[in-house]
Amino acid sequence: MKGITKKLFLLIISVILISENIISQNYRTVNSVQARDIIKQNEDKETFVIIDARRKSQYNEGHIPKAINIDPNNPESAKKLSEMDTSATYLIYCRTRNRIIKLLKLMHNKGYSNVILMTDGWLVWKQHGYEIEMPCWE
Repeated sequence: MKGITKKLFLLIISVILISENIISQNYRTVNSVQARDIIKQNEDKETFVIIDARRKSQYNEGHIPKAINIDPNNPESAKKLSEMDTSATYLIYCRTRNRIIKLLKLMHNKGYSNVILMTDGWLVWKQHGYEIEMPCWE
């Protein structure tokens, strides 16, 4: 029985490593300084989309200009992703790394091929004093 448990453990670890390697081929990581430069270079391109992966309430407290909100913990996220262009370039961020990893996995499963992760998150973006967009309430 001990040998079976060890083999099962090794199989699970192998599957995780292989899937992480496959996912890692479809994204790159940047910090907030690099992300700001990428946003400036692509601000007029329709094929460049910024995704805020935080909760809607957090998004409503301010976000990177032109960002759309897709919370991977929301069941509607998969539907939103199905309606979007998988060949466009996406820059995704959240408060910490938890949600961008979940969103990345969803995007990978839907065939997205060009994803950029802002790994230092929203809080660092704010600390730098970069532009923030607030929702318009009527």
